[in-house]
Amino acid sequence: MRDENKKYYNKALDLYNKGEIDKALEVCEKGISLDLKNSNLLNLKGLLLYLKGDLNGAVAAWKINKDYNNDSIAKTYLNDSYKDESREKLFKEAERLVNNLAINEAIERLLICSESDFNMIKVNNLLALCYLRKGDYDNSKLYLNKVLSIDKNNSTAKKIYKEINEFLEVKSNTKIFVPLLLLIFIITAITISYKSGLINKIINREKNELIYEDKSKTENKEEEENNREIKENNKAAEENNKEESDNLKEENKVTPLTNEEIQSNYEKASTYFEEENYKASKDLLIITLNSAENNHLHDDILFLLASSYDRLNEVEYAIKYFDEYLLKYDYGNYSQEAYYRMALIYKDIDINKSKKYAKELADKYPKSIYNNQNINTILNS
Repeated sequence: MRDENKKYYNKALDLYNKGEIDKALEVCEKGISLDLKNSNLLNLKGLLLYLKGDLNGAVAAWKINKDYNNDSIAKTYLNDSYKDESREKLFKEAERLVNNLAINEAIERLLICSESDFNMIKVNNLLALCYLRKGDYDNSKLYLNKVLSIDKNNSTAKKIYKEINEFLEVKSNTKIFVPLLLLIFIITAITISYKSGLINKIINREKNELIYEDKSKTENKEEEENNREIKENNKAAEENNKEESDNLKEENKVTPLTNEEIQSNYEKASTYFEEENYKASKDLLIITLNSAENNHLHDDILFLLASSYDRLNEVEYAIKYFDEYLLKYDYGNYSQEAYYRMALIYKDIDINKSKKYAKELADKYPKSIYNNQNINTILNS
């Protein structure tokens, strides 16, 4: 049996080292079900659950090992695990701060959480998300790599990585596209300039020829020809003015924001929001929203705009943008708070709609921190 125990332990450890944490756990479960005396496997199971953030499951595995096998390593793990209860609370607080768009404050708490390996998958994923929202893609990738090193199939990490790569790809294409536009503009300008010069030469040449011919004609004929020249010159001037006017109209069209500008505006608006300058946040986000339709920050911008209106007590617009967010991003990063805010907003306006959003929150996110006394009161009213 000892050889069999060792085989299960080595297989589980090998899977863990390959980033297959869930498969490693399956092997642990199978081995432990055959023999509870496999203390190494019990400790490994506890550690894997510990990394995934299941503190209760980890403690249960180590307690079995301590009680059944009197394992000293399990005792050490148990003694250390009590310190992680505060980190579990800190992580939940960081989640709430991210939902409230207080990214910098969330990072502060998550960095404290990261001092321990407890819950490292969720902690590093949330840190990666925070740095993504701040536009710090290098740091975001750093934390994603930590996740993928132990859980290579982690869907959250892959999703964040995809967002980063899509943005960097667009940015790279923009770098090629902008110089190309500039080159086209220069060539067009040179062509227009050349044509304008040619037209002026033709006009001047015709003018000189007309003047030469006028010398041999009567004074009345000369006046008539001069009038014709003036009309022609005025017509040419009008055409040139029209061309310049058209060019000015093109220049004055609203230019869509670049991805870098969208990112910068979102970061500034987030700072305004954290500083409780909600009007400045709202004004900047309104300018940014139209250009961000296909940007990876569109959901963040939409939710932050709704939240800014909410804090300004501009209920009509808060409802509009929260609704738009839920329509486009149901089960998104901010859906829980969006349902919560809509339930509270409608509480004194339309209790039936308030109940509708409260029920959506309770049904879709039964373990959400937003399923609090406020929601219970609405549902029971």
